[in-house]
Parts: sequence; structure tokens; C-alpha cells
Amino acid sequence: MEQAKNNKKNQPKHGTKAIKIFFLVFALGLLLQVILFCRERANYALDLIRDDFKIAIVLKNSTPEQASNFSSKLYFLPEVSEVKMLREDDIKGYLKQGNSGLNLQAFLPKGALPYFYEVKLSKTAFLNPSAWAQQNIAPMSEDAQAYFQEQESSVAFYLLGLIKTIDIVLIGVAFALLALGFFIEVKYMPVAVTERLYAVGSSVFAYAFAFGFMYVLLTFLKMLPLTPYDPLTLPQIGCFLFCLLFGRSLAKWGKF
Repeated sequence: MEQAKNNKKNQPKHGTKAIKIFFLVFALGLLLQVILFCRERANYALDLIRDDFKIAIVLKNSTPEQASNFSSKLYFLPEVSEVKMLREDDIKGYLKQGNSGLNLQAFLPKGALPYFYEVKLSKTAFLNPSAWAQQNIAPMSEDAQAYFQEQESSVAFYLLGLIKTIDIVLIGVAFALLALGFFIEVKYMPVAVTERLYAVGSSVFAYAFAFGFMYVLLTFLKMLPLTPYDPLTLPQIGCFLFCLLFGRSLAKWGKF
């Protein structure tokens, strides 16, 4: 009887355990927020490049009929979302902007301007525009030549690789949490529902506090307008649920 009382006395209180779980889940949530911020920032930059990336296609020696036939073929390419035939004013505008991807000045001394098309690519064709142009534009006309910003395409390819790497890290963290939770659930004895509720509640507050801390920090650093920070994205919801499971499992951990 006395030993049972001592064991009950030595058991940690719900409040103490909830505080410990709060700080552990907060540390995990803050780490996940940093990873998600890097992912969202890279994805946002990739979307900006995708929306802005265009290829200029030049027909150097073509009749109006050939140019019209060429433009109609461009519309039916699966990766092309928009085709615009540039007028003389548009071409001069490119020259004034100093677009390094378009060597238009080489055509001007010949007299008549060639035909220019501004093509916007969809899907992932903009990640390797050189291969896309070689595969689709070259067979359409021998006089066609494509110009684009190679550095912009290289940056987009790098950002896509970075996003995939971050996704692998998130998946690895998720599996590690599931493995740890499974180990705790199997090794330790069941606990009262009250302890589970305390753990889940403290985990909710911890993740919300981590999100709020990151939000305030980004606002203070004036970085938030540059990057969307939405709590209802699928990665955010997934990380939140994993933190809840992690906190729920910590309620059974004998170390607490």
C-alpha cells in the first residue's frame, strides 16, 4: 500500500508533462517551419520564373505564308501556352531593354525585319528550353532559331532540385517521427485519456506558437510580403498532424 502511494507520488503531474511536451514539440515545429519556409520561398521563386520565362523564335528567311503556317503549328505544340507575334515596336522595345537572350541587332542591317514570335511554355519545358527547341522548333523550319535566357532556365532547374531535396528531408522527418511514435506506443504501458488530452493540447499550442513565432520574425525582417506564408497549405497541415502524433506519443514515454 505504501509502495503504491510512493509510486503515485513519484509520477509527474499532468501540467509538468504538458510543459515538457510543449517545448519539445515547439522545437520540432520551429525546425519544420524553417524547412517549410525554405520550400515555400524556392517554390515561389520558381513560379515567378515560370510565369516570366519566354522564348523568342526568329524566322530569318520566310514568306508571309510560311510565317503564318509556322505560327499555326506553334499553337498546337503541347508545351506551348501562349504565342505572340512581335511587331516592329515590340522588337525595338526588346532592343531598348538590352535583352541579352535576343541578338536582334544582327538582323537589323539586312533591311526588312524577320518574323519574331514570343512563346510562353507551360509544364516543365522551360527547365530545358534548349532540348525543347531542338526537338520541336528545329523540325518545323530550317530558318527558325530560338533565343532565351539560359541563366534564368538554369536557376529554375536548380530551384526545382532544391524543392525535391526539401521534400525528401520532410519525408525523412515524417518517417523518423512515425518510427519513434511506434516505438513509444509499443514499449510503454497505456496512459489515461487525460494525459493524452494534455499532450495533444500542448502540442497544438506548441505548433501554433512556432508558426506565430516564424510569422512575426518574417514580418520583422520584412521578408513576408516576398513569400506567401499560409497555414492551410498541404505541407503545413501534414507537419501539424505529425506534431500532434508526436506529442500524443510523448505522453506515454517513460522518460517523462
